Amino acid sequence: MEPGKAQPAGWSGVLKKCAVLFLATLSGLALEARFRLLPASVGTGAFGPAQFLAITLLLTLPFPLSRLNRFLPAAAGLYCFGMGLAVSWLARSMPAWQGAILEAAVLILAAMLALMAVYFVGVQQLSATKRGVLTGFVALCVAGVMLNLCRAVPGLTMAADFLRETPALNLPAAGAFLLLAVALISADFAAARRMSRSLPREREWEAAFCLIFSMVWLFMKGFTLAARSKNERSEIK
Repeated sequence: MEPGKAQPAGWSGVLKKCAVLFLATLSGLALEARFRLLPASVGTGAFGPAQFLAITLLLTLPFPLSRLNRFLPAAAGLYCFGMGLAVSWLARSMPAWQGAILEAAVLILAAMLALMAVYFVGVQQLSATKRGVLTGFVALCVAGVMLNLCRAVPGLTMAADFLRETPALNLPAAGAFLLLAVALISADFAAARRMSRSLPREREWEAAFCLIFSMVWLFMKGFTLAARSKNERSEIK
């Protein structure tokens, strides 16, 4: 390497940083569900000003911090932890939508974890079709494991219960969305992998943050799909 030339980014480095941000998101979700870090008026849907302010700061403060490269890892981790915390808090504050919110969160996390695992072990030599089928299968397995683990965490049982209430409606919708999420995020992974070859090593956190941000957008789409499934179930009853 030439003296003074920045060390290039590595794809494995980007994936490792994605894993750290994934764990930060999962930690926020599980810790808030277990210990109720932000007490809400469960049953009334009321959002207290203190809780709302805390969520707002956790989700907005990281962006100005991310403009400073040395604070980017902390900013990305703070945003992901805040997102997990916000999802769990919203689920408790909106009892009627708990199952839909938590199910969408679990499915997106499962899709991200499956993609990170498949890409980390190295499947770049496979064709796009074979890679997609393998990733989809892994994602379905991971989602099943995560939904079963939810039963062991107080506050997250609604994610698994939501699917069991009307399997004929909820399971196909959840499976279809999970596979769609894998396909969409996989495209982002492929683009980030190509991009990482021309980035300096210090920008690995930026690439990882962009991938995790895609997860947030898909969560909103997942919640919409789960909410529609819930409405269809209510109409049948």
